[in-house]
Amino acid sequence: MTPPEAPRILVHSLLRCMGGTSAIARALHIAIPETLYSYECDDGLCQEGAEAVRPEDLGRYALDAGVELVHLHATLDWGGCLRGLAQAGLRVVVTLHDCRALTGGCPYPLQCTAWEEGCLSTCPRLYEASDQVAQERRTLLRELSAVLVAPSRWMASMARAVLPELNVHVIPNGVPWPQTLPPRQELRRAVGVAPGARMVLFVAHGGVEAAFKQGKHFLKVFEQIKARVPEAICYVVGGKRMERRGDVALWPYADTQTMARLMRAADVLAYPTLADNHPLVVLEAMSMALPVVAFATGGVPEQIAAPSAGVLVPAGQWTALSAEIIRLLEHPVQARRLGESARIWGTDRFRQERMVADYQKLYGRLCGT
Repeated sequence: MTPPEAPRILVHSLLRCMGGTSAIARALHIAIPETLYSYECDDGLCQEGAEAVRPEDLGRYALDAGVELVHLHATLDWGGCLRGLAQAGLRVVVTLHDCRALTGGCPYPLQCTAWEEGCLSTCPRLYEASDQVAQERRTLLRELSAVLVAPSRWMASMARAVLPELNVHVIPNGVPWPQTLPPRQELRRAVGVAPGARMVLFVAHGGVEAAFKQGKHFLKVFEQIKARVPEAICYVVGGKRMERRGDVALWPYADTQTMARLMRAADVLAYPTLADNHPLVVLEAMSMALPVVAFATGGVPEQIAAPSAGVLVPAGQWTALSAEIIRLLEHPVQARRLGESARIWGTDRFRQERMVADYQKLYGRLCGT
């Protein structure tokens, strides 16, 4: 019997399971046998435990495990983590799920352009010593000769602008893509959607409190949608508790299976994000034939890059966003056709198997296999 191959790659994320970043990291670990998986926080608790690895200890942990390459997805302490990896002398791949590795702290600069020169000493968003933090992170990435991976061309262009000496690869995110979909009406009954209702789905970490996804403002917009489409209901997923507010149902964080049921039951996904890289929720909606109406920000236009893939409106134009949602709710046959065409369009582009294969090729080049 051939012994199993020793792990050669350590895949590391901040949270054990929760969130899109951990979903990508864990998918790579599960699909690629020669990988180990480590994390810093047991999901949202950020409590140290027997299996958690502190950021500053990641380099030593990797050396003790005998790996050749560390693939870093997220960390609570970019400076401490990168310093430890530099001291260990390991090869490092960093996937830029947001901008934190490039800035003085913010996940997305939004309208601020100071990050391009290394951030300000007095950050308008109150990140402490942001100029020093940004300089340290970029210096450490250079010292490591880190290979950077961006899920979107938008993020890749930002990385190349501030770290032109590093190699930057674009590998779009991927999600599981079911071959067949369960009956829609059956799942609508299972999640409590009444016959004849038109369901708008809003998903964001924090639910109505989500800042970048503008949860509170979207609830006000939904009131306008409801006035035009009386049978409209809204499910807001990603908060802290389950609650009902009239025709708005608040749900806590949902696991993959629950999210798939909600997406299959819904009529449209509303995604009014101020900034985003390559959000999994958009891809998951495509995979479940759920049409998406989104602001054209960050890497989202690369996901909805064809009229058959969804609906984009200019960022901040809430009237246009609500009008497109209303249009799809009032024309359910058209909405279903759009969802089905988006599912077809995304099949070869955003399947998890394609993403894993792209990372395997990169690992092979870096590890000499």
